[in-house]
Amino acid sequence: GGRGCGEMMSTRSIVVLAPSYPFPARGGIELRVHSVMERLAARHSLDLICFDDIDHPQEDALPEGWPGRVTRLPYPGVSGTSGLRQFLNPTPTILRRFQSELMRRALGERDWSAVAAVHVETLQLAPYLDLVPPDVPTMFFNDNIESRIIERLAETRSGLRRLYWRWEAAKLARAEWRLLQQGDVVAAVSEVDAEEFRRHTSPDRVRVVPLLLDLSAFRERGAEAPATPPRLTFVGSFDWHVNEAAAEWLVGEVWPLIVAAVPEARLYLVGRNPSALVQSLGEREEVVVTGTVEDVSEHVALSSVMLVPLQYGSGVRSKILEAWAARRPVVSTAVGCEGLPVVHGENLWVADTSGEFAAACIDLLKDPARGRAVAERGYDQCLGLEREAEESFRAAYAAIGIEL
Repeated sequence: GGRGCGEMMSTRSIVVLAPSYPFPARGGIELRVHSVMERLAARHSLDLICFDDIDHPQEDALPEGWPGRVTRLPYPGVSGTSGLRQFLNPTPTILRRFQSELMRRALGERDWSAVAAVHVETLQLAPYLDLVPPDVPTMFFNDNIESRIIERLAETRSGLRRLYWRWEAAKLARAEWRLLQQGDVVAAVSEVDAEEFRRHTSPDRVRVVPLLLDLSAFRERGAEAPATPPRLTFVGSFDWHVNEAAAEWLVGEVWPLIVAAVPEARLYLVGRNPSALVQSLGEREEVVVTGTVEDVSEHVALSSVMLVPLQYGSGVRSKILEAWAARRPVVSTAVGCEGLPVVHGENLWVADTSGEFAAACIDLLKDPARGRAVAERGYDQCLGLEREAEESFRAAYAAIGIEL
């Protein structure tokens, strides 16, 4: 990275570019942005520029004493584009959805002499880093390897759909590795992702910063007793294809095996914006689709087992850290727990086939004491990751000359 790292001045702000408005924070990225800004705000004023499609006052849910300004912009979106046009367009769809002239204008209007640094969340907003002057230090938090998600999605499809998604993944990989050159520091959420980033950019620019999350609400509810009859819970934003596909596999292939062995069990799909497909999964009597909930920690506390049934994806799952903080046992696929220091049977159960996944859930329902022991080790693991996240976040910012 060739950018300079100027001295921090108390009168200068940190510009934060985010893909969504993080107040209130509900989704994984919003929770991460919220936690990042809390730490930055302890010593610096903030200038948040984000997309938002919710009609509410700009001050809605802003923390008391918010140290700076907020600019909310409408999502640009991609509409009226045929599959063939998307296929032929050299820019990956995931990036085109965030191309915004209003965002470019908002950055163009900034007084860069009053900016100490720029913090960018997600690959989708990385293209805007080319508008930042070279002497303003930049931090690029890349939460996932997006091309890996699409590659894994392609393998779950067949025929022309597989061809389409493979081509989309190839386009995205080329853009992704080019955008990794942006930013003085590129932060990865796990060593798995960081290793891949180092293959495509200067290794000394890459740092591992585990997920920064406020887990206090989950920790406080950890002592509560789970609900009766027993609940198994999958938490996620159910308008995202990764979670939608996971829910479909869980209900279609795994759940019948579980409920046959433990008929009183109930399955909860907890998360915002459930798609029509996910809503249809709630037609089974023993499956509950909640939609948006005010307090996810309440649903985690009521659960006997937390589930992460992802079939493809990338990055680190905040839902596992939340379950660990609440001392709840977790059953996950290998993809679902990728990037975390998990040991099967020690702090989490790993199962990839429907039979193995169901068997792990059944064992935990029939032997709660075993689940509590593993959950306790997950709790200890979570505490260590939180300490590591705080230290690495400060070190990453110190690398661009910003003290926290």
